Amino acid sequence: MASNVNYFEAYLTPSFNYQFLKEVGKEVVIHVAHQSEGINFANPQKQAQNIESLRVALKAADYFDSKIIIFHPGYLEDEHCSEANALKFIKENYDPRLCVENMPISASYFDFLCANPIETRRFIKKTKVGFCFDFAHAFESNEFRPIDNFIEKYLALGPQIFHLTDTDLLEIKKKKPQKESHLSLGDGTLDIKSIIKNIPRGSLLTLETPTISAIQTKEIELIRQILR
Repeated sequence: MASNVNYFEAYLTPSFNYQFLKEVGKEVVIHVAHQSEGINFANPQKQAQNIESLRVALKAADYFDSKIIIFHPGYLEDEHCSEANALKFIKENYDPRLCVENMPISASYFDFLCANPIETRRFIKKTKVGFCFDFAHAFESNEFRPIDNFIEKYLALGPQIFHLTDTDLLEIKKKKPQKESHLSLGDGTLDIKSIIKNIPRGSLLTLETPTISAIQTKEIELIRQILR
């Protein structure tokens, strides 16, 4: 697998021993721990774990000389949470390598920040961070809040890196609460070929499909064929 890619993206839980990636000899993009580990930059009641998750990511980025650190902006899980809190947290802990990721509209009944191009643009403008464009998140949000030319509006924000996975929009729409899905390319309802053609040449692209080496090797070759 390592010979087929230009870099790896490492999702850093607090206990993850990432040093072994140095032996692979590839560039490393860092992804800060998020809601799966109870992290929520929009919630000031979680200040300690939020700071610790970012500290771990920054330390790893220094170790690998990483140019990009991706983070989720947060979600509104209770009355303490707000976009203002997330903005304040990022401003107080700013690093030029930080890139905010656009999010699906919701999960477990909680609304995410940066779930449409307008919110994402505002967040980027106010914090001066970069942008990670997740196609599946965008389609999942657009399924519930129609936005004209929403892909073009995200691309206009000048993403530094892209995330790609398939997802089943029909299945997600039926679920209550809605929850994002990560499927292998071709196993969902997205027009993968059309999506890939929207990615500017030379861009960083992370596959967030299930980590099955044989399948991901085929997905990488599919992407290369489409881009030829």
